[in-house]
Amino acid sequence: MLGNLTEFNAAVRARMDLIVVVFNDGSYGAEHIQLREKQIDPAISLFDWPEFVPLARALGGDGAAVRAAADLDALPAALAARDRTRPFLVDIKLDPDHVAMW
Repeated sequence: MLGNLTEFNAAVRARMDLIVVVFNDGSYGAEHIQLREKQIDPAISLFDWPEFVPLARALGGDGAAVRAAADLDALPAALAARDRTRPFLVDIKLDPDHVAMW
């Protein structure tokens, strides 16, 4: 996501009706899984990312965080009520040890 902040900001400036979904496992996911499979400590693949919804708002967009299954219940209302003239970011927090394999 951090590499795409400029694109998100460009979408804000262009007043785009855009929904961005971040599946946030807090790590380099593929590397994390590979390290786990090889029984190597995956700590080097983990990151202390900032909260993305406040970042989206700081850039002029809006957003909602999903931290638990119950948060999904509020998501349809948040998406329906959003300002359609600025991008909306949905930050879905995932456990890097329980991400589905491809």
